Amino acid sequence: PLLPLALLAACSNDQVLPDDQPADAGITTVIAYAPGAGQPATRTTLGPQSEDGSYPVLWNDEDAIAIQPYGEYKAGQHKKFTTTIAGGTAAFAEFTLAAGEGDIETSREGYFAFYPCDRLITITTYSFNQIVFKYTVPSEQKAVAGSFQSGINPTIAYAKDLNDGLYFTPLNVLVKFSLKGDVVPRLKSVKLKSESSSAFLSGEATANVALNQESGSWAPGNVGDNNNSKPYVTLVAGDEPFQKNKDYYMVLHNSQSNWQRFTLTFTDRSDNTYVKNGYGISNLDMGLIVNLGEIDLTDATFN
Repeated sequence: PLLPLALLAACSNDQVLPDDQPADAGITTVIAYAPGAGQPATRTTLGPQSEDGSYPVLWNDEDAIAIQPYGEYKAGQHKKFTTTIAGGTAAFAEFTLAAGEGDIETSREGYFAFYPCDRLITITTYSFNQIVFKYTVPSEQKAVAGSFQSGINPTIAYAKDLNDGLYFTPLNVLVKFSLKGDVVPRLKSVKLKSESSSAFLSGEATANVALNQESGSWAPGNVGDNNNSKPYVTLVAGDEPFQKNKDYYMVLHNSQSNWQRFTLTFTDRSDNTYVKNGYGISNLDMGLIVNLGEIDLTDATFN
């Protein structure tokens, strides 16, 4: 099933300011809220599954976001904000302007933000109907049982006034699956690849989206690729082997294509492979989780 994500409603933080003073003058800290807390969504880390089947959405200690005023800017114009979380994770956290970043430019049109900061290339805002994020998603991702690799899933936010906080929403897609069979702990990697030569799932991308300022909701737009894009994502076992009956997630670029077909290639630690064909996905829209279900490798033949 395809599961839509929900945005948290923004709260206000009223302040009395002189008419000639921008609301965000001297901002060095901002509160950032992870998207859809309690929904089957995610941004940075998934917490333990709750009784209703959803996952809490959590920031991680040392996460970093990029904030940039409205306007057309060159690469490197955004400012880096980082967080320190004593408990390691939190649904919302205070982010502080990183040392050496300099003051953030004030803007009466507001501010856009992106996570993760180190994967952002540029934010260009021609209008609220044409906001362009250029960024990357890694083609090789670390397998994490019950979640996905931290620091790779792009999310975006907007605030008219940074004092009101930033409420993030996912920009990309998650593909979810679990594995069955005795071979699972011996797997080295799982690769999802599009059968279309023009498709792209990872690497560099440019997302063109629109923002409804009144509701705070984002409208998905076209996502363009370039020579640095790849038609696949590979999930690689890290320090811990793949586990049976555990959910795994891949982070993919969203796509406006109505239908795409994929293959899954499983590689064991002896570099033998098993290919499973014929996966069809009808929608890779921003903020969705695509569930491939349980994949049974009990009778799979690796060559």
